[in-house]
Formats: sequence, C-alpha cells, structure tokens
Amino acid sequence: MNIRVYYDSGRLDEFDVEHFTVSEPFDGRNMLTNFELRFDELGNESLWLQAHFYDVRPEYREGVAPEAVPVARRMKGWRFLLVDKSEIGRVAKIIVNGELVAWRQGPDLVNGIRFDAQEMACYSDDVTSSVSRRAVALHDYLAAAHPELAADEDALCAMFGFTRRAFESVLDAEQMQPVQSDGDGADWMDEGSGEGETR
Repeated sequence: MNIRVYYDSGRLDEFDVEHFTVSEPFDGRNMLTNFELRFDELGNESLWLQAHFYDVRPEYREGVAPEAVPVARRMKGWRFLLVDKSEIGRVAKIIVNGELVAWRQGPDLVNGIRFDAQEMACYSDDVTSSVSRRAVALHDYLAAAHPELAADEDALCAMFGFTRRAFESVLDAEQMQPVQSDGDGADWMDEGSGEGETR
C-alpha cells in the first residue's frame, strides 16, 4: 500500500508499506496482512494506518477434523500515525495506491470514497448512466425476458446480484433524478409548458 499526503504548504509525505521494512514484521507465522486506513475517523481523530496479521501455527490444526480447514488467528498488530489531528486542517489531498481518496473543499476534507460510491450509484448525464439507472434497465429487460419471474421479485433481482430491498432503494433513488428539459429549456412534464398533456 502506498499513501501520499499532500499539504497546502507544498509538503508531501509518502508512506510505503512495501519498501524499507523487514520481511517478517510480526511475531508468529504471518500468512495474511490486514491494513486498515481509518478514514471513518478522519475529521474527529488523527489519520491512522493499522496493520494486523493472520497467524498460522501447527497447533491450530489440533482437534480439527481431517475434512475441515483450520482457521488462522487474526492478531492485533500496530498503529501508525500518518497525520496528526492538529495537521488535518493543512491537508490538501490524500492519494492511496494512485487513487484520490480525500481532498480539501473550502474548510473541510471531502471523503472521496463516499463521494465516488454515491456518484457511481446515483449520477447520470447524457454520457454516463448511474448504477441505479442501469439496474432499473437490467431489471426491466430480465422481467421481459423471463415473464415466469414476474411474480417473484426476489428471484428476478437475484439474477443481477441485487436483493429485492436493494432494488427498491434504487427505485427510490431514481425518482430523485432531475427531470429532463426539452431543447427550449421548458420542462416537458410542466403542465404550464403546453406540452406533454396528451397521452
């Protein structure tokens, strides 16, 4: 993991977990490392990177049935201070593995992870279709292609990876999309525009 923190002063801090570290930083026999970058606490707390590990030892196989898979033990590792709380106000942007995950907008830092998730799910324009809009189109296509599932929304939604409740939330979100205007700038749904009244 590579983390870059840019400050408004021009200072740049780079944190790289792959270089200049010992090959076995944890006790025991680590087979999997779990990195946690605590953006959920950003704004109220300093920015921390936490590194935990999954320990595997022969004794963990004891008492395990031959056909079963033994379970590695998740062990607490270490916390690393990346940005002190007193410096958060000077951070201009944060990039993780080449992806912009936070940036300053006015006095505050924007959580880019949440922004990207909502943009992907909700935003549509002439070029881009949101996940919500594509999910509705896919639902309607599959409903037409499989009329036998018309009465079984759970099965229909499962065909494209959604639950019925998740799809219902998509329908609610799509109702919030701005109404498209015609070429003259008039809302085609506006009764006062004189258009769209005949159905």
